[in-house]
Amino acid sequence: MTAEGIILTLKIMDLEKVREMLDRRYDELKSGEVKPIDGEEAFALLRKKSQQWRERGNQ
Repeated sequence: MTAEGIILTLKIMDLEKVREMLDRRYDELKSGEVKPIDGEEAFALLRKKSQQWRERGNQ
């Protein structure tokens, strides 16, 4: 197998892993196991956590 063939095979394997992860997340949402959150809410939470991290001195 050529280097290009190996690279293509690895990329396909990565795509398969992504697909499996997305399928699991979809199933979790559909079953109610996890709840979706609003995008703005998610960014606000990330900003808050980041600010708290900086205030603690990056520990």
